[in-house]
Amino acid sequence: MLNTIGYMGRSKGMAKQNLKLFMLRHEQGGYAIRDEGGDIVHFSDKMIAKKSKQGTQVVSYGIDHRNYKLKKGDI
Repeated sequence: MLNTIGYMGRSKGMAKQNLKLFMLRHEQGGYAIRDEGGDIVHFSDKMIAKKSKQGTQVVSYGIDHRNYKLKKGDI
């Protein structure tokens, strides 16, 4: 019998949905886009992030992405 429990005790399908893989920024290298509560807006799917951007916003790696590097406005 195979073990289907993955990341932090969740099933493999649930784990990917909860990851913060992408986010939006004001222009390349700019500040992260935040919601009304002041929290950074994260996405688990790149295509959804692309459809959500407005004006000069760009899609950037999120904190759970393996290529993420801390930039200004991420704290």
